[in-house]
Amino acid sequence: MFSKILNKLNPILKKSMTYDNGIEMARHKEITNKTGMKIYFAHSYSSWQRGTNENTNGLIRRHLPKGTGFNLIDNKQLMSIQEKLNNRPRKIIGFKTPNEITKTKYYIITFYLINIHKNIASIKPSCRRYYY
Repeated sequence: MFSKILNKLNPILKKSMTYDNGIEMARHKEITNKTGMKIYFAHSYSSWQRGTNENTNGLIRRHLPKGTGFNLIDNKQLMSIQEKLNNRPRKIIGFKTPNEITKTKYYIITFYLINIHKNIASIKPSCRRYYY
């Protein structure tokens, strides 16, 4: 199901994903095969390698505190949280919302910012580990 949702995104906005080394990504090869997205894994105890991810986790925790049983959360509640987060301005994208970026001309700006970030990241290739 996750791959189906990812495949609906604009290809410009789904180049890669970076995760920690948790068990939730044990099937990362399957996601790569189904979506064509590269999956990167951050080094252990290196949360700065996933800055946006860590920030988003903090935002999610405002709605679902640590210790929340995720099997008790229904799809309606998840969609409500998703809607709130996707309509919240983010500094990383010029104080636009994720919805604005995906639905307007701003996705082009994001595309260029992502490429600039990739060029900077390539200076220190040890920051990321890629698994096929």
